[in-house]
Amino acid sequence: MQPITKRWPKKREVAALWLLHRRGPRLNIGVAIDLLREELCVTKRTASNIVKRLRRIGALKIEREGDSFVVEALDPAEFIGRYASSYIASRKGRCRSGG
Repeated sequence: MQPITKRWPKKREVAALWLLHRRGPRLNIGVAIDLLREELCVTKRTASNIVKRLRRIGALKIEREGDSFVVEALDPAEFIGRYASSYIASRKGRCRSGG
């Protein structure tokens, strides 16, 4: 399995993913941003940037439905599992190469 991205998610991103998935894996993007604003006590701009980062690292999908956008959050356990699997595979590769 290929890693989603090279960097591990930050604490705020993991917390945001957990909040979004707990609320419902599919949410209107405005509802998702408002939820993050209230729960994480951040500004609207910061909440929007968190959503963008989660999409960039592969934790969220953003789809257009009619005239609005919907975010779909991955299960946090599945998301972290992908990172762990890719990390373990890279460590095994180092052992085999003699490093």
